[in-house]
Amino acid sequence: MKSDKVETVEMISEGTAKKTFLENFSYIRREANQGTRFKVMGILMALVAIAISFFRGEPEKEIELSVPMSIPTIGEAQVDPTANGYSRTDDAKRLDEKRRSPQAGTPLKLAGPKLITRSRNVEIPSGTLARAELVTGASNGSVKAILKDAVRVNGETLIEAGSTILGRGSSTEDRLFVTFTKVLHKEGDVSQVAAEAADSSDKTMGLKGSKVASRAIKLAANVGLKFVAGATTALQETEGQSGVAVKKPTMKNAFLSGAAESALEQSNQIASEYKNSAPVIEVKAGTEFFLFFADNGG
Repeated sequence: MKSDKVETVEMISEGTAKKTFLENFSYIRREANQGTRFKVMGILMALVAIAISFFRGEPEKEIELSVPMSIPTIGEAQVDPTANGYSRTDDAKRLDEKRRSPQAGTPLKLAGPKLITRSRNVEIPSGTLARAELVTGASNGSVKAILKDAVRVNGETLIEAGSTILGRGSSTEDRLFVTFTKVLHKEGDVSQVAAEAADSSDKTMGLKGSKVASRAIKLAANVGLKFVAGATTALQETEGQSGVAVKKPTMKNAFLSGAAESALEQSNQIASEYKNSAPVIEVKAGTEFFLFFADNGG
């Protein structure tokens, strides 16, 4: 049984049609926030694609050479400097001739290293005292000593401790006077000074010492010879003639008389030498004393 459907057409107004379309469209319209998210994600994906294409760059290309490349080799002839007639001796001669040629000019000569020290000609105040010690025994003649104290002026060291001082001694009856004129510094240079030795016991000019034994020997010899002369005279034999003692003309008396005269003569000669000879004072090595600087020390 076939049923017939009747299709009907309804006429609606324009305003009613617009309203019906908007109602149907509302079912498929998305929210406003969801559309904004889609836009942001699209922009980010586009930026990522651009960055990847920028950093990737162009792909590497292989270069094919139409002609094969060869690496040069170094042979023994190129390494050996004497292969082409090179000689180190000839090269040194050429350099020496070039250096000695007039065009090279006068060679510059440099002096060797030298020790430069300032001048020590600084005046030492008069009356300055410094301890010293004799290195050698002192008597008439050369004397050598060493400074035990440094000589300082206004905090400045002019003569270092341990420096050697040189002078000469001259004896008197009781003391040995020593005058020092040179100082040998530790660095090796020499300076002039004017100083005298003063005894450490009383700080008086001149060193106390012992007299040389030769003067005592001369004095003893003088006394002994006089005693011999007197004894030989007394031993001579005498006889009385007219109440006067007269020496007998015998060999014994002649011998004793000659001995007495010789002894007396030697005694007088020794006494004369003793009076005219200068005394000699000796001071032992290692004796400490004071070095007294004079007005013109420095």
